[in-house]
Amino acid sequence: MKKKKVYLAPMDDINDIAFRMVCKKAGAKRTYTNMIFPSLNQKLYLQDKPVIQVVCKNEKGIASFMRKYDSIVSGWNLNLGCPGKLAEDGGYGAFLTDIRIIEKILIVMRCNTKKPLSIKLRKTPSTKKIIGIANKYCEEIAIHPRTIEQGYMSVSDVRFAKSLRKETGLPIIYSGDIDENNCDRFLNYFDGVMIGRSAIGNPDIFSKIYKNKKKINFLNYLEFASKYKLPLQQILFQAINFNNRIPGGERYILKIIKARSIKRLRFIFAWTYKRLLI
Repeated sequence: MKKKKVYLAPMDDINDIAFRMVCKKAGAKRTYTNMIFPSLNQKLYLQDKPVIQVVCKNEKGIASFMRKYDSIVSGWNLNLGCPGKLAEDGGYGAFLTDIRIIEKILIVMRCNTKKPLSIKLRKTPSTKKIIGIANKYCEEIAIHPRTIEQGYMSVSDVRFAKSLRKETGLPIIYSGDIDENNCDRFLNYFDGVMIGRSAIGNPDIFSKIYKNKKKINFLNYLEFASKYKLPLQQILFQAINFNNRIPGGERYILKIIKARSIKRLRFIFAWTYKRLLI
């Protein structure tokens, strides 16, 4: 089999710097940020050299944003796949279907970086037309073959994703329900895969896929969360995600919710892992 290209998918709320770092430590070959609006003034932690996922409804503010961060990222991705209500209200993500606007955005992005440029799509009536535009400016296509209406439910249309080979000669990265059990099978059909929900609270999934014998858990996450001074609220959110992966984790949830410091969380998880020998 060709060299595995297994990436951490872009996920809002989940992909903070500490989580991206532990996924990379576990073996993820590429990490993506959450959705970033170029027009918003926000502090970004990019020490893992991720791909920044841009979300927008026009090209406003993109050029200056990219010039600011281009030297410290590994690439850029335009989100054309978010199916959420906010995306619908804002006219971005999967709801941005105007080919002329999409091309304007990609032109601006292409003119402001020599790094790899990609798009992430869903299965929509506009998908193949958008790929026709992306062929001019991008190095890669990522596809999550569910419709907007499906959201993250129901079965992904793998056949549709495979059919995109007829539309592009660019590498195709598959996203949707990838885990350690089916990863190799999908890599037979696509140039790479993104792991999203299967990695939530479970960065160790990359260790299992790459068989690198690393053991990554919440204590590793806490190291990076402390280093980058993440807010306790975000750390607690991730603690619950990690706890959900622990057998019988519901017994510890109240202790986690009541924790008021990283020190307390470290004690809870160290005790839990030792008790369960994990």
